[in-house]
Amino acid sequence: PGRFEVPDTGDQGLKKAFDFSDASIADIYDFVMQVPIEEIAFMFEAETMNTALSEEGLTHDYGLHIGKTMMNQLDKGFISKDLMTDIMIRTSAGSDARMGGATLPAMSNSGSGNQGISATMPVVVVADFLKASKEDRIRAQTLSHLVAIYIHNTFPSLSALCATSTASMGAAAGMAWLLGDHKLEGINDAICSMIGDVSGI
Repeated sequence: PGRFEVPDTGDQGLKKAFDFSDASIADIYDFVMQVPIEEIAFMFEAETMNTALSEEGLTHDYGLHIGKTMMNQLDKGFISKDLMTDIMIRTSAGSDARMGGATLPAMSNSGSGNQGISATMPVVVVADFLKASKEDRIRAQTLSHLVAIYIHNTFPSLSALCATSTASMGAAAGMAWLLGDHKLEGINDAICSMIGDVSGI
């Protein structure tokens, strides 16, 4: 469990601090399953902060107000109410508020608020749907954010790929963990599906 401790290095040293070069998704999974819950309890703040941003985005017209517009389309029956739609609405609304100037904090990932929202909100929506326990919510968030950091760590300093897509790969891992009875196989499949979708392969 000590492998993924967060050192106090400041933003400049963050990438060096999280050296995942010899790690694997299985290592992250083992950490999430074994770490005492009190050591990662702070991850519940990701849910608290980013849910508040999402709710703000659904109640006010920030930026392009994509989440709120989708909610209006749902209310009119133009799109269906299902788990996928809820994920899109609540995640988009968080980024609407973040990018539109809401005076609320975001739990970031890899230094980015939008990446933090992308890694957090889909997991929150699935956890709400499943009525997951607080411990499962915390472990799913930890898995999501660590997988997002792990994948982001392979990026060069400058990349043409928007990292919210890799943060969403972390979310896919967290959702698969919740939906798949905490099994590693579903996590790997979800990440592979996301990578294939983003790369077009």
